Amino acid sequence: SMWLQKIVMHPILDMGKTAREVVAQRDYSRRVKKTNDDELGELVDSFNNMLIEIERRTLALEASNREKVREVDERRNAQHEIMRLNQELEQRVQERTKQLETSNHELALATQAAESANQAKSEFLSSMSHELRTPLNAIIGFGQLLTSDVMSPTAEQKKTFTEHILRAGRHLLELINEILNLAQIESGHLSLSLEPVSLHEILQDCRTMVEPLGDQRGIRTLFPTTCDLSVMADRTRLKQVLLNLLSNAIKY
Repeated sequence: SMWLQKIVMHPILDMGKTAREVVAQRDYSRRVKKTNDDELGELVDSFNNMLIEIERRTLALEASNREKVREVDERRNAQHEIMRLNQELEQRVQERTKQLETSNHELALATQAAESANQAKSEFLSSMSHELRTPLNAIIGFGQLLTSDVMSPTAEQKKTFTEHILRAGRHLLELINEILNLAQIESGHLSLSLEPVSLHEILQDCRTMVEPLGDQRGIRTLFPTTCDLSVMADRTRLKQVLLNLLSNAIKY
């Protein structure tokens, strides 16, 4: 009985113990020790081969599972990257749309400013062309008096006519300088230089430039002989206003 237990029962019990440990611990690397080359030895070899096959398949299954987990993680990461790129693209589209709206708004403002500048330029040139005629008529009128054979002006009259021509010429030069100053025209603003201005001098300058125009139409103009008043004004602008009023009064 002891011999039978040693030869037969110990290998069978060893296989049972190993099988229980493998099931409990899932350690397929365990092996049953082979003691004989008889039928029990073949049974031990078959049991060990079975464990080897189970271990191989288990390792292959675990590797396959790890590969599937890796693929799932890669797909999840790819989806997250796609979502991130979509969000980034949407943000860029919104930013670009906002930039385009801003550019269109700035372009509209620039177009409006250019139209306003052109309109201001046209209005300025239209009014200046009217104002240029007044001193020019004075220059031509007194020039005709200087060259007139009928009137035969004296030396004192020639000097007076020449002074009138010079005054009208200086005023005409001031107006031309304003026309050439395109920066003021395009901005729609003209600078003002306020200073004490003698009304007597302004009225005398206006008289010399509008009297020839009145004489051509048979209209007599009356100016005060003396005026001691002074005003704070821009000399050129004040003269322009008065000349426009007087020339329009004579014409209409």
